[in-house]
Amino acid sequence: MLSMLTRPDGLLLCLYRTVTNISLQNAIGAGSGSLGVSAMFEFPRRLYKLWRYRERYGPLNDDVKWHLDSFMHSYTLAMILASVPLAVAPAMNPPLTKFFLMFTAILIGSLGLCMIPTLFRPKTPVWISSDRPGTIMKPAIFYMVEDICAVDCSKGRPFRREWNDRYNASPPFRCLMYQLTVFWVIGCTVYVGISAAVVFTTDVDFAFAFTLGLVYIWGVIWYSITHIWVHYALKRERKWWADRGAVKEERA
Repeated sequence: MLSMLTRPDGLLLCLYRTVTNISLQNAIGAGSGSLGVSAMFEFPRRLYKLWRYRERYGPLNDDVKWHLDSFMHSYTLAMILASVPLAVAPAMNPPLTKFFLMFTAILIGSLGLCMIPTLFRPKTPVWISSDRPGTIMKPAIFYMVEDICAVDCSKGRPFRREWNDRYNASPPFRCLMYQLTVFWVIGCTVYVGISAAVVFTTDVDFAFAFTLGLVYIWGVIWYSITHIWVHYALKRERKWWADRGAVKEERA
């Protein structure tokens, strides 16, 4: 994910256009390599943390190390799909520049696709984070927050337990998780649609500049709306508990 924010490919392509004699193919090849650097470090670090300290950070009720968690599986799938333009684009002659510029769209779109099935609430066919097979599937945002906070933020299994207890006890909280999942599926669709339209209908220079800026603009807009939405929804949840004679402590 860090590679999507830092975009070192931007620096390399800018250098190609301005001060160097490097070929476009080599610039894209170097950009592809730089985009994969953060993933090379982040993926093994997270995998090791889940594997080595399973009893501390892993999903609840499941100590089989290779089960990992749902975000790890979604992240792996997204990175595999996103690596296709990084590997293929610079290998062609001439390089597939516009395909290369679809890297972030494919990454974000893949995560969005992973969210969609959870909206229909099927029964889980396999372990999904702390939910055993046969459990009614929770919205994807619920699993993402659980996994990221437990592993990447080092909150561990206590957070997973409290997060699941809150979901089971609070109808307003369950509604919020579902609504946020719908919102982010729409966001991913919007990002992919705009990226594809611009990349494949404009010249390379404009498409590059646009996609470089779009990821920041899109991220700020969707995060800001989510932030406001969550604070409003948590106030409503607190009122819901107060109306029933029990105020539930808000969890950050």
